[in-house]
Amino acid sequence: MSFTNKKEERFSNISPDQQKKVQQIYEYLYEKEDQSEKGEILRALGISIVMFGLAIAIAFHYIGAPANVYDTNYAASTTENSTSDNKEAESDSTQDTTTEEIQQENTLEYVAQDNTADFSKCLSPDDYEKLTLDSGDTIVYPKNFFASFVKDDGVVSFKASGDYPEYNVYVSSAQNNDAIGEVEDKIGAYKSQMDSVSYQYPSDESQIKVGSDGYSKSSLKGMLDEAQNIGVYYVIASNGTTTKILEFKYNIDAEREKQQSNEDYMINCLYRGASFSGSSKDTITYDEYKQQ
Repeated sequence: MSFTNKKEERFSNISPDQQKKVQQIYEYLYEKEDQSEKGEILRALGISIVMFGLAIAIAFHYIGAPANVYDTNYAASTTENSTSDNKEAESDSTQDTTTEEIQQENTLEYVAQDNTADFSKCLSPDDYEKLTLDSGDTIVYPKNFFASFVKDDGVVSFKASGDYPEYNVYVSSAQNNDAIGEVEDKIGAYKSQMDSVSYQYPSDESQIKVGSDGYSKSSLKGMLDEAQNIGVYYVIASNGTTTKILEFKYNIDAEREKQQSNEDYMINCLYRGASFSGSSKDTITYDEYKQQ
């Protein structure tokens, strides 16, 4: 800023030396003022730059990074979620496979939910199907009679649409290392649960012996619940290591007129069809059964 242009009229009455000194003073002061103004401008510019940078950072944070910016935290989270989803999918697949296997194991030919437990339709050996157990033993079951079948850890179980009949086969480790003692214990336990016994073979536990196959065997029949007309039949076989039991529970036909009922014929077929029962003959016809 020029001293002459702005201030000469104010200092026209002083000497040239004084004017020169005054001019030097004013030039110094205005130079400082100019520097101060420049400093203010620079400071304002710096603040503006900082604020602009903050605005960009805030926008970057809330709007999101550009596509070419790789967020490692997000990537790690995505990878973890993907791994978790894969594990869940594998778990679901395993569960589905297990469920399918169980369903296949519990599906058996001639067993269906719409079956009716009609003994009069099971009066021929052809009305029975053979089944091989995991133990290698074989049994038979009536065709189109039971509504469900379950196989689980040494147990196979057939059930009708109602509570009875119920047909179970158990293969398990013996609790008594002695074959005869094991069968005697089982017979005693079952008899204690029955209201009455109509048949037992051998007729007394003291007559139980070990057969040539190393197994002791016995069979038992009677009323499990006389008030409810529930009968039961057992076949027990044990070699002191493994015990095999056939159990058949059924409703007694209170109106039956014949000595050998249809229920009894089915029991005879189940007994003869079980490979561990000790029967010397396979299933027989209904006429053969009546002639015994």
